[in-house]
Amino acid sequence: MTDLESFKAVRIQWHKALFASPLLSGSEKALGAYLINVRLNWRTGQLNPAVATIARDMSVEPRTVQRAVNSLERLGWFNADRGNGRKRSTNYLITDESIEIAEHIKREACGKKDDGFVTLSIVKPWQERRNEVTSLSQKRRQECHSKSISKNKTKTTQSEVVSCKYTPAVFVPGGSSIFEREWDDRLVKSGRLELRRLLKEVKYEGKRGFWLPATWPASLGSAELRLQILQLEDLASLPKAEGMA
Repeated sequence: MTDLESFKAVRIQWHKALFASPLLSGSEKALGAYLINVRLNWRTGQLNPAVATIARDMSVEPRTVQRAVNSLERLGWFNADRGNGRKRSTNYLITDESIEIAEHIKREACGKKDDGFVTLSIVKPWQERRNEVTSLSQKRRQECHSKSISKNKTKTTQSEVVSCKYTPAVFVPGGSSIFEREWDDRLVKSGRLELRRLLKEVKYEGKRGFWLPATWPASLGSAELRLQILQLEDLASLPKAEGMA
């Protein structure tokens, strides 16, 4: 559930970040602002307008709304807890990731006149990384699907699944960045040590950080996270974690 108190403190910066995103269209940005300013219940945190309601209020087609929601979710602004369309509507959750970006902008822009430049310098690389990671993930899933079809329903070995799911390592900034903290959180909750105790921090393009399976770790307990940790173990040449095989 969204931490509304944390969000309220950076609501302005969140909106600035949203409108600074170079990968969202005007209609997608408008939908993000609409959800927060028109439909969010600030007392309960409930945010579950029907697609038809959004389409009516914004004078667009339902299909346009669905595409915009997919983009906002893919780029890390909302998580959509999808309902069945009848008894339960989709509930939209503001991501902790986007709130942390807004908090980072607030800290960096404090006392600076050109906070627009600060906002763009933080948002642009974040959005590009999100887009790159999700695009790679979608591509890998498509490759896996095609591979399973071509094998004509034959049994796929574990090594084939792992090699199919693995993605190229990406450079993730360190220095206690939100990316590092997210990885530390997933690793510790999965029974592993923090990044700095597993990997050596390296310097790349003037920044210090780590080479990891993805910029952002997958959801806790998911099959994708287990595969990411398997790949991390390969990168770090560590023994496999108990229960991760």
